[in-house]
This record gives sequence, C-alpha cells and structure tokens, in this order.
Amino acid sequence: MKKSKFRIAAMILLCAMLLGGCGEPLYNLTENEKNIIVDYSAHLISKFNARQTNGIVWVDYEAEAEKAAELAARLEQEQEVPDETEEAQGTEKAETTAGDNTGDVPEQGRSATLNELFGMQGISIEYTGSALMDDYVQDTYYAMYPEAGKKFLVLQIDVANTAGVDVEVDNLVLKARFYADVNGSGEVPSELSILQEDFAQLQSTVAADTVTNAVLLFQVPDSITDIADLQLYVMMNGEKSQIIL
Repeated sequence: MKKSKFRIAAMILLCAMLLGGCGEPLYNLTENEKNIIVDYSAHLISKFNARQTNGIVWVDYEAEAEKAAELAARLEQEQEVPDETEEAQGTEKAETTAGDNTGDVPEQGRSATLNELFGMQGISIEYTGSALMDDYVQDTYYAMYPEAGKKFLVLQIDVANTAGVDVEVDNLVLKARFYADVNGSGEVPSELSILQEDFAQLQSTVAADTVTNAVLLFQVPDSITDIADLQLYVMMNGEKSQIIL
C-alpha cells in the first residue's frame, strides 16, 4: 500500500514539475525516477486491460509451434510421396513439346494438296508454280532480300473465290509452318514476313468470283540455279504433312 502511494505521489510530483512554470526548462529525470514511472505504467496496463491477450503484439507461441510442426510434417510427406497428377502432367507436357518442336521433326503424317489442307467452302487453293529470285518486291514499295550466299525460292499460290459472295480467309489462326526441300539440299522453313500476300499469314476478304495471289518464300543456297525436284511440307496441329504439288 505504501509502495502504491509512493508511486502515485511520484507521478503527481512529476506532472507538477512538467506542467508548472511557464517557460521553465524541462525537468531531467534520473534513471531511478524513469524506472518508477515505467514500473507504475506497466502495473496500470496489466491491472485494467482485461483483454491484453488480444493486443497486436501478443503471440501464442505454443500455437505457432504446433503450426510449424504440422507444416514441416506435410512438406516432408509431399517430398516422400510424389504427386501422381504432376507426374502425369509432366510426362504429357514432355511428349507435347517433343511433338511440337520444329527442330526435331516429328513423324510425317499424310500427303495432301493445298486445297485439301487449306480450302474451305467457297474457297479453292491451287499451287501455280515456283521461281528462284535474288530479291522479292511487293507492289514496288516493299522489298525483301535474302542473307548472303542465299536466294529466294518463291512459290505462287492462287486463292480463288467460287462462292459468288465475299469470303473471309484467315490462315494466320491455323499457325501453319511450311518447309521446302529443293533438289535434296535439305528442308528450310518459310520466311516470316509482313507481306500482305504471305500465304502462311493470309488474312483477307476474297471478293466474289475473284482470285487472290499469294506466295511462300524460302531462303535456299544461291548455288541452286534450277528446280529439278521440289518437296513441300507443312507443320500444323503437331503433325507434319507432305503437300502434293
């Protein structure tokens, strides 16, 4: 009881010192006085804060330890027993990647014409010829040049509207990739270009009873001077097919 009275008296004295005397310098507390104030403040908080366990700094260490133990046990179990679903997905992904990698050519599929592969109701596709060129110019304003030691193999393709009404053609959505082999020199991929007539990326409205001229460009060695043998392939939907020209 005496101790409590002493603490209250000390607090009153401290307040009087701090608040009293306008313009007077602040009173510097001794270390012992600071300890008395801290001890008394802690006593008041503990006595009147009945829900102190809900404070923002209170931690239930036993509950936290239990959660940590449960998490460690679960992680250990997951490492010991691999997830069959993940294994199946990994295998499927590996097989899909192997089949869709253009560097590793998958097994060849069927042989078909361009019209069988890309034709649709009201649209007929026909290969009309090939040529070797040192460069390729579109409508005199856009030119493409091959790499050093190469020339272009240009394949001509007609996209004809036979429906009597306008028809939308969208080859870009098919994501087809073409390959050509000239005179057994090896397969080369078609050029990716911004040509409006690029058949692989053709997006056009073909007017009724008209023909749109399209092309496929390939870079081949400039040592090739004539086309004695030409093989054309297309990769689409993970399957490689030979195109009958």
